[in-house]
Amino acid sequence: MKTRERKGKVTLRQFRGNGWLEPGHDGAMRYTHCFEEIVPQIDKNGMYDTGLDDEQEREFEKVLNMEPGTLSRYNKDYWGKFRFKIRKGDNILDPKVPAHALTIKVLEAHELVANSEAEKIDSPLAEYVITSVEQEAMVESKIIKSKREAYKEFSTMTSKDMKSYLKVIGKRASDDASTEFLEAAVGKDLETNPTTFLAVIADPKFKMKVFIEDCLAAKALVRNGSKYSLQGGDIIGYDIDETIKYLSNDENQEVYISLKSKLKV
Repeated sequence: MKTRERKGKVTLRQFRGNGWLEPGHDGAMRYTHCFEEIVPQIDKNGMYDTGLDDEQEREFEKVLNMEPGTLSRYNKDYWGKFRFKIRKGDNILDPKVPAHALTIKVLEAHELVANSEAEKIDSPLAEYVITSVEQEAMVESKIIKSKREAYKEFSTMTSKDMKSYLKVIGKRASDDASTEFLEAAVGKDLETNPTTFLAVIADPKFKMKVFIEDCLAAKALVRNGSKYSLQGGDIIGYDIDETIKYLSNDENQEVYISLKSKLKV
């Protein structure tokens, strides 16, 4: 039974404590011999979020010798009684065991569970992480690959390119910033999130975003919240995408040219 292409046994563990007991205390995460039960979440339409699509429902029903429809996301008789006990420490599950594989699908769909060590950062509600040696190796491999590609792009950037990048991510450098300062600033951001770095510089709207940031610095444009306005107060966009669309429109080239002239001055 396939679950998120996981290979080998997986581990579910708690990574977020209760916040009021010191690290190392027996109850900092959960007291020994205590457990918590996780049940499938219910979405806004009243369906159980089981992590299964229609085909997987039928596949699991067959391998677990269940009646057709048992695993339907509408079946309260089954899912209303589904429980998984999470004990202190590592909770081991084997995707090769059908019952375990079904539990893993439910856990992967739950907001309290991050699906890898890397996902913990972007999962503010998560208290648990489900992971495996193979899964983490795969995640780490992707990060390393992204870093290689990011550093390859980084090596071709001029000082002007680095300044432009910093403008777009909201870390504008001074006009007289040294090359060493720029390299350190961009390099630090790249190390933190190489995938985001690559996405920013590959963005087809990158140059226009730099232009808009320059207009803001020159006070040719005004930003109030997410809105962008001309000096006279006319709103040209309620967010960055609308503003780019406005300035890219042939009908508004007079405004674009006017802004360019103000930057030259």
